[in-house]
Amino acid sequence: MKKNLIVSLFIFFAFQNFLKAQDRKVLWGIGIRVGTASLSAKPDATKSLGNDSIATAYSVGVRAEISFNRFFSIKPELNYSFKGGSYQTGLNGIRTSRIADNINVSYIEAPLSLKFKPLNGLFISAGPQIGYLILAQSDGGTNGLDAGYTDNYKRLDYGFMFGLGFSRKRFGMEGNYYLGLQNIVKNGPSIHGSPSSFKNQVATIGLFYNFGE
Repeated sequence: MKKNLIVSLFIFFAFQNFLKAQDRKVLWGIGIRVGTASLSAKPDATKSLGNDSIATAYSVGVRAEISFNRFFSIKPELNYSFKGGSYQTGLNGIRTSRIADNINVSYIEAPLSLKFKPLNGLFISAGPQIGYLILAQSDGGTNGLDAGYTDNYKRLDYGFMFGLGFSRKRFGMEGNYYLGLQNIVKNGPSIHGSPSSFKNQVATIGLFYNFGE
């Protein structure tokens, strides 16, 4: 875990030096997000997995904003995030005798968003995000979380981040929605002979602070 964090920080600060060489206006800052997360379970047709439930999500990290002109900029970030959800399974896909399986996952994530500022302070953002799994916990239907489930999940998660927010001088607030495109489990339960998949979905509201103008 420490090795992965060191590599991520090295890449982030190397990118910072590259931008300075390009003589672009760069703002550096910190941010925190809090919200809700869920797992999008497939297949939906049989409803054998039941409705996924909502879990708490949060992320903290560093960010930059590189301006091209008054209206457009790009915003790379490096965050630690915590999210998850739960789903219900039944014996052989039958809706009775259902068991809840709670999942918590932690990632180092790197969103890269294009930011459009149509009005003074108001902005819209969108772009890809990639995450590297550092820990996965599951209770398997019991009350205790087990960290031994990490190997059952794929290391990489990817998807798209969408945002809407408002900034004033050094402070800002934003709402974000992350739509995961990657099935995060290696071998999900089989439902009526069809393999299942689980994808991250996260809605958050956040605050950020920039160290310059």
